[in-house]
Amino acid sequence: MLRSLEVRSVFGTFTLCVALLLGAGCQSGSQDEQEASGPPPLPDDELAIENPWAQPASAGSTSALYMTIANGRQGADTLVEASAPIIDSSEVHRITAADTSSRSGLPVPARTRVTLAPGSTHVKLVNLGQSLDENSTLILNLEFAQSGLQRVRVPVQSSPPGQQ
Repeated sequence: MLRSLEVRSVFGTFTLCVALLLGAGCQSGSQDEQEASGPPPLPDDELAIENPWAQPASAGSTSALYMTIANGRQGADTLVEASAPIIDSSEVHRITAADTSSRSGLPVPARTRVTLAPGSTHVKLVNLGQSLDENSTLILNLEFAQSGLQRVRVPVQSSPPGQQ
């Protein structure tokens, strides 16, 4: 009788271990699938602004605008200008290992995402008419050569969304 209970106990433990391993395997597989799926799909035949944010800055100084531009259109586009009543001008500022340069537009190839980030390409907001305070919101007009005007609510924060 004792031998029968030991066999059942060992069999029960084995079954439990197999179930846990299979459950972990299923969970791991679905996580792998999520990681393999990558970024969300591009918007259908439109251009969208994802995760915009601007750094805090005092009046009279310069801030930086960061975002991802998702171009789901069949054709390329160009960010021509960022404007708002409180900024004097804007320019695309590109930082590379070789140099730092400013230019008048930002190409956005068809069916791609272009990310503007600290230490990389971003939009300089020059000569602020008022301060951009942490946790405030800036309303910006983004002018694209093909897609036209996009009005965007831009949170003012010291670090990217999700990293506060």
